[in-house]
Amino acid sequence: MLGGGFVAYQVTHRGPPQFRRGGEFGLGLTTTTATSSPSSETTVSSAPAPDPAVTATSGPAPSSSTTVMTRAATQGTTATTKATAPTPTTAKPGSPAPTTTPTTRTAPAPPPAGPRLPALGTYTYAVDGTEGASFVGTRRFPDRMTMVAHTAAGLSSSQIVFDLKYSDQHAEREIVDFRDDGVYFNFEGGSVTFGPRTETSQADYSPPMLQVPKPLQAGFSRDLVVQAKNTDGSVIRTEDVNVSVVGKETLTIAGASVETWKVQVNRKIRPGSSDQGTRSRTYWFDPARNLWVKYTEVFHGGRSTAGFSFTYASDLTATLVDFKTGGV
Repeated sequence: MLGGGFVAYQVTHRGPPQFRRGGEFGLGLTTTTATSSPSSETTVSSAPAPDPAVTATSGPAPSSSTTVMTRAATQGTTATTKATAPTPTTAKPGSPAPTTTPTTRTAPAPPPAGPRLPALGTYTYAVDGTEGASFVGTRRFPDRMTMVAHTAAGLSSSQIVFDLKYSDQHAEREIVDFRDDGVYFNFEGGSVTFGPRTETSQADYSPPMLQVPKPLQAGFSRDLVVQAKNTDGSVIRTEDVNVSVVGKETLTIAGASVETWKVQVNRKIRPGSSDQGTRSRTYWFDPARNLWVKYTEVFHGGRSTAGFSFTYASDLTATLVDFKTGGV
């Protein structure tokens, strides 16, 4: 939905889209140390390297070193065990043979446990669907979409940036907050190009917009009123949102059976804004990954200003097929 709304046409920006929050598009993840197929849970190490976990005064020659993976409560970390040669000592004639006493320095304690975050890296989804705009017709989405999950300056420890690239003409950003009581959208942005011009939008949500409640329970339903705001705090639009949990459903994802929760999120922009529209997204949420492994989205919207009307519509299904650490 282009971040849930529209702004006026702009001359096309060449290169990755630029949003006011979340850092560089699709390239925020700089350091990784683990890989996994999408059918298994993945722990990724990122940000500054930790201090060495263990240093011994005896063992193999200095050229030998071993790196081991340890698991923290929220994100994986890398601990390095480096073996060094013992320091030689000189024994007096007739005295017992010299011995060495290893000393151990433990790694710093992990940060306090909180809502576990999804693995950082690039998720690839198979996509089937179309999008269209007034005056230009309809086009099919490419059959693959990449979503880079990364951190960025200015975010809290419970937030991750999702950068979705459907094509060179369509990109979106979601800043997602993984709280104890649910998964929330804190920010959305979008950029769609038709012909020589690009339609863009971005908004902060107040309060953050619930997407997946926790704990998950069939029959749950909640109505919300969310304001989309500019960087100066002015209100762009107001949305009525309903979040409901349908129940459990088992899917086959990348050849593996995955038990998911089906969650429905319906959004409608209130009258009084130049932007109008509805957006319906259905998630199949995998608690093991703390992420949706499949979703459908249907959006119909438009903008009317000074006698000019622009409409946009999309209908798509996206299913996870691959995961790797690192950006695109």
